[in-house]
Amino acid sequence: MAFVLGFFTAVFIGIPWHVVVADDPIIPWWLKIAVFSLLGGILLVLATLAIEQRTHKESVQELLATESDRTVLLLNSDELLVYGTAVKLS
Repeated sequence: MAFVLGFFTAVFIGIPWHVVVADDPIIPWWLKIAVFSLLGGILLVLATLAIEQRTHKESVQELLATESDRTVLLLNSDELLVYGTAVKLS
């Protein structure tokens, strides 16, 4: 978590700060716009992924809470139907 926080701070605060206050060499205005657009796009993608994961997680939890467990198959017969043919189990 500390790495993520440090990386986030360096990328989304450190780089824009350096771009804004850099005097030697002077950074052209189009490069400043490109840097801010790139960082804004990355931030937008990360925010969208976080929102999608949150909604997906909530829907899965709701589905599991309302749906019965269908992973257990009970067989009360000594015959099994395989591709339309009854197979006797021994």
